[in-house]
Amino acid sequence: MALRATVEQLYAVFEPYKLRPDTEACPCCHRPEEERVVHQAPLRRLTPDALSGFAGDSLMTWGDVVDLKHFLPRLFEILAFDRSDVDFPDTETVVGALSRGGWNDWPVGERDAVRSFLRAFWDDQLHAWPPHHDIDAMLASIARVEDDVTPYLDGWEVATGRAPVLHFADFLRYNISRAALGQRLSNEFFSDRPDQEALVRTWLLGADVRFRARIEEAFLAETDEPSLELLSGALDVMPRRD
Repeated sequence: MALRATVEQLYAVFEPYKLRPDTEACPCCHRPEEERVVHQAPLRRLTPDALSGFAGDSLMTWGDVVDLKHFLPRLFEILAFDRSDVDFPDTETVVGALSRGGWNDWPVGERDAVRSFLRAFWDDQLHAWPPHHDIDAMLASIARVEDDVTPYLDGWEVATGRAPVLHFADFLRYNISRAALGQRLSNEFFSDRPDQEALVRTWLLGADVRFRARIEEAFLAETDEPSLELLSGALDVMPRRD
């Protein structure tokens, strides 16, 4: 399902969750204006700036699960499509709200809509270069909320084109030394998801089998100098199986 269609599905599935008159923002952490601004426009018209406070603190110092479900379609729409320079919370925090909200216990239709979005969002970002979201942040976000990240890694392996290879070269560059030493991957958001982190680390250590030929092919076809340097650096550090 295309990414835009999955966002529309989120709006439809979570439409029953109406905005409460008071979403209970912690008065020690948030100004009264922050509460007021989320009531001043229809959900689809709330700006990233208006929602940045809730996005960063949902189910920590602001709101309950009903509030999260109400805002979720717009929060994910902003992640997927907004290209403004507004200081919106990191992807790992926004997606991580699903775990804070116990999403694996939500009704099956809600879980299915969320998972459809996550998989479409992942696929969209895999095929975007330069990236809108670092693939490292995307993968750590998914690992925070999905017990099994294998389908996402499998999707990366079969994704065609230039962008998925460049994403892999970039991810390899920042993580292969740590992985080879048996250390946790560099993104701090993996720290509380040890099983998922170990799975990704093991997968990465198979880089020679998975991506060497594709990186070599991409290098020969590349004309952009920074991308050439990225691919060359990946080949230099990539483990080789003799």
